Amino acid sequence: MKKAKHFAAGSRSSALKGQAGQMAEGDEMNIPSDRRVEAVADNAWLKLIGRASMAAIGILLVPILTTAISWATSTGADVNTLKERVTVLESIGKNGREDRQKFQDQTTQLLQSILGKQTDMQAQIAGMSAKLEAQQRELDKRP
Repeated sequence: MKKAKHFAAGSRSSALKGQAGQMAEGDEMNIPSDRRVEAVADNAWLKLIGRASMAAIGILLVPILTTAISWATSTGADVNTLKERVTVLESIGKNGREDRQKFQDQTTQLLQSILGKQTDMQAQIAGMSAKLEAQQRELDKRP
């Protein structure tokens, strides 16, 4: 039992020696009690701060990771939504191009038909004018 106490006391004193940095072997009896208490207090504060920081990091990592995961999943959903919208817009654009081309072709055909009819009408009007002039001349020749 005495060996265990001596061993524990020896390890404590070696820890204190390592902290103080200036103590040599066997100087533990020469350490003033103020410095020994200060070394133990510093060591206790370091342990307390170390354990508290580990707990704080664990506590802080949970909301950070939760936020990151929810952001990543929402971003993935947004990407899928954007893909769907782009597909719809591309199909609308394709259909719109086809509709515009069809309308343009129909309009061109109608204009060509109108121009053809107008040419026919001009020829008919010219023929009727010639006929009227001939009839007018015949009427003028009569007494």
